[in-house]
Amino acid sequence: MIKQVGKIDKTLSKKEIEKLAEQDISEILQNEKFDLLKVLIELKRYNVYINKLITELKEPALEKAKEIDEKKFKYENVKVWITKRVSFDYGNDKIWSQLHDNMIDVKYKLKEHQELLKQLDSETAEIIDEETGEVIELTPPIKKEESGLMIRI
Repeated sequence: MIKQVGKIDKTLSKKEIEKLAEQDISEILQNEKFDLLKVLIELKRYNVYINKLITELKEPALEKAKEIDEKKFKYENVKVWITKRVSFDYGNDKIWSQLHDNMIDVKYKLKEHQELLKQLDSETAEIIDEETGEVIELTPPIKKEESGLMIRI
């Protein structure tokens, strides 16, 4: 049912792999013998395992790909590109630094205001703006709640 590492047919496209996963999902959900919580926990373990493998093997695999001496090629029935990522450090520009600091300040003020709004009990409240003396009406946030599942390994 759930494929072991290295057991997915290498000729399958991404869409075909997703279709295979959908079939396995359907089979798992229909089979009452499975403890879905155990299945999800085991998949989470594989997720951690595979993500660690990918992270640690990415650089050595890049070096292997560079030996092929092409920027774009097919390998093991998949398309492979050697890419370059460009990033910029704007910190030495005065205007950018001021704008960045302003953005950080606005984010901080927004977070503070959110905390104030969370404390409101009634439908609305009024405060006085200390700088302008203006009366400002505050409206509490709409609380939305949804169930989720957190799995920590």
